[in-house]
Amino acid sequence: MSAVESLHTAEVELQQQSEALESARQVAEEERQRYLDLFEFAPDGYLVTDAKSMIRQVNRAAAIMLNLDKRYLVGKPLTSYIVVDEHARLFEHLRMLRDGSPPLRWETKLKPRRLDVIEVALTTARVQQTKITEAVTLRWLLRDVSEQKARERAEREHYYRATFEQAAVGMAHVSANSKWLRVNQKMIELFNYTPEEFYKLAYRDLMYPEDLADSMAAHRQLLNGSVRSIAFEKRYVRKDGNVFWARATAAAVRSPEDRFQYTVLVIEDISERKRLEEQARELAIFEDRQKLARDLHDAVSQTLFSANILAQTLPRLWNDIPIAAAEQMTQLQRLTGGALAEMRTLLLELRPDYLAKIDLPVQFQQLVDGVRSRKQIEIDLEIDE
Repeated sequence: MSAVESLHTAEVELQQQSEALESARQVAEEERQRYLDLFEFAPDGYLVTDAKSMIRQVNRAAAIMLNLDKRYLVGKPLTSYIVVDEHARLFEHLRMLRDGSPPLRWETKLKPRRLDVIEVALTTARVQQTKITEAVTLRWLLRDVSEQKARERAEREHYYRATFEQAAVGMAHVSANSKWLRVNQKMIELFNYTPEEFYKLAYRDLMYPEDLADSMAAHRQLLNGSVRSIAFEKRYVRKDGNVFWARATAAAVRSPEDRFQYTVLVIEDISERKRLEEQARELAIFEDRQKLARDLHDAVSQTLFSANILAQTLPRLWNDIPIAAAEQMTQLQRLTGGALAEMRTLLLELRPDYLAKIDLPVQFQQLVDGVRSRKQIEIDLEIDE
């Protein structure tokens, strides 16, 4: 092959390679333009930043979201548009991404220029580094979720208000100076006031005077944060002056900075339960009295009756039959001793805490004396100290 033919062949190959390169360049350009169009006209905000969140690229949706021209945003740090309270979390996520973390998703708050703060859902991913550049690149997806969050809050507020208003117990929010911030209808009905009258009162105005000091001490504990919640049973006073018992539960609501905001107070009328408890207590006292009366009749009174009969016959026997009188005297002594033992046993049953003050041998001796008198049998008691 001549040199001319070789050159011609090489020229043809170069031409083919050039055409292939041009075709590839056009495809790449088309792909690049497609990416730029997707990036630019996406419905969500997109940003490209360096590892320190310095903005390199921004699409139209993100510019609208921040209420700034794209040309102004390029070269600015993203932290300038995130509320200060969220900076610590942002910096932590940047550190994690620099260390190779997978894409992160979280919610934060943006402060657009001359507009109110908006809530956004962020997705941040680190772009794989290439041999061409060792710089770390981050891509950000910003989605405005303010309306969604507002709907969620409204829905929660609706359910909370329904629960609050329709609760079967009195519920209220109380300020630091014990003023009512919000009360449900049940709370107002509980004290028989009108809503206008009730809101003019302070929480302390409803308390029974003797319980006021303890309630205010509990309120101070909630204020200073020494306790988060507290429950107690207290007396309260209705508008007509009637006193009723209630179980009150109070919980402090505090800000993320741990500042006291208000107390959630729940009051449940337990007057009926207290009445039943008092009836049960009175019934228990009555039953104890009945048992004591039976025991006195069955044991002590019979013993004393027998002792009385012996005491009446002793004078006649003393002169006529001295031996019989001595035996009667011994029997009288045994009966009175047994009655005394029975009385001690009954008193111990009435005062069980008193047992702790008596030595165990003495308690055994009293029990034996009682049985000996009741059963009329001889019992020997030996105790090894």
